[in-house]
Amino acid sequence: MKRIQNLIINSFNHPLVNRVCVVNGLLVAGWLVSLSLPLAAHALPDFSDTGRSGNRVGGASRRGGCAAPEYPMMPFVPLGADYGGRTVSAQPTFWVYVPYVLDDESPVTFEINDENGNDIYRATFTPAFDAGVYGIQLPESVELEVGTYYDWYFLVYCNDPLRQEVPSFAGGWIQRVDYPSGFEADDVETMTPVDQSRLFADNLLWYDALTPLGQALQANANDPMIRSTWEELLTLPSVQLDEFNQFPVVSCCEMSDTTNE
Repeated sequence: MKRIQNLIINSFNHPLVNRVCVVNGLLVAGWLVSLSLPLAAHALPDFSDTGRSGNRVGGASRRGGCAAPEYPMMPFVPLGADYGGRTVSAQPTFWVYVPYVLDDESPVTFEINDENGNDIYRATFTPAFDAGVYGIQLPESVELEVGTYYDWYFLVYCNDPLRQEVPSFAGGWIQRVDYPSGFEADDVETMTPVDQSRLFADNLLWYDALTPLGQALQANANDPMIRSTWEELLTLPSVQLDEFNQFPVVSCCEMSDTTNE
């Protein structure tokens, strides 16, 4: 794991990767419907309040055999929160924009590590998909612990089936937390994806706010309400993923229940 961290540190030279923004704001329900209002009139969820201090790794970089894309591979996490966020899920979904067309000559590795760099889960697979935004959900055999920080990585070995070159990569951090006071998990399950996203966003639970929208777009990419809510979430000042709103959310892969190489 130290090898991956050493590759990532000081490698984020793309202008879309090096931005950080801090916006102070009140959390209010229904913020998505009023994003056209001035910030002073209607404050927005501020994920920068959840930023992780200390030694961390996050962002994206292009290396190895991958061609230089117009937009870099990018973890879908708030840039203003140091490339990460919180979840209440034991098996959350991790979202990443992949700018490459991949085949069986370009394996992908997804891995997640604890704060000490120990592998919690790692799977390598050979996908066959076009460029787009993909969600990778942890299998049921893996369970994140409440209160613990983890680092995650999505590594692409373009035209490198033996994984001998330095990969292109995207990554961030995640922390599992308890459900906020007053939350009822069963009630959340009955909500629409938009209402789920708004509720989780108002409680600064990034991965849980993004996932219902991403899953809904995988099923119905033309739903205007889901699409607009997704775009507004990515446009938040503490998120700063505006440029990636244009890309489709597509199905990727099911992760194995066993850690493997």
